[in-house]
Amino acid sequence: MTKPLHSGTTRGTVITGTFTRTKSKRVVFAPAGRHAVERTEVVPRRPARVARMLSLAHHLQNALDQGSARNRAVVARRLGIAESRLSQVLNLLSLAPDIQLSVLQMEAVDGVEPTNEKALRKIAANVRWEEQRKTWGRS
Repeated sequence: MTKPLHSGTTRGTVITGTFTRTKSKRVVFAPAGRHAVERTEVVPRRPARVARMLSLAHHLQNALDQGSARNRAVVARRLGIAESRLSQVLNLLSLAPDIQLSVLQMEAVDGVEPTNEKALRKIAANVRWEEQRKTWGRS
């Protein structure tokens, strides 16, 4: 509905309606007689980078265990990475099983990573799972 701004003139119009705040704290305007409708936006979600790295570590360890690759050097050469980098990835397997499970369930939401690999490598450097769990709980 529009009403003249001043009686007798038609220089501008006033639009009446309601501003409402949605659950996501966005402000939505609804013209009079209509309800405010919040547009639902799809937030891009994907597995976190650390989850993909841990998954890769499991895959590579399986290949080594089954004899598909003779040793780590062969795997590193096939992947085109340094052996030291391969060791960093495979060292993620020394994380406590419950930590590995929670890492595998992590998602990057809207491009924001929940943690980084360097932080996980620091935790994995400790061989005692109880100590890993304490450190994991603090981060």
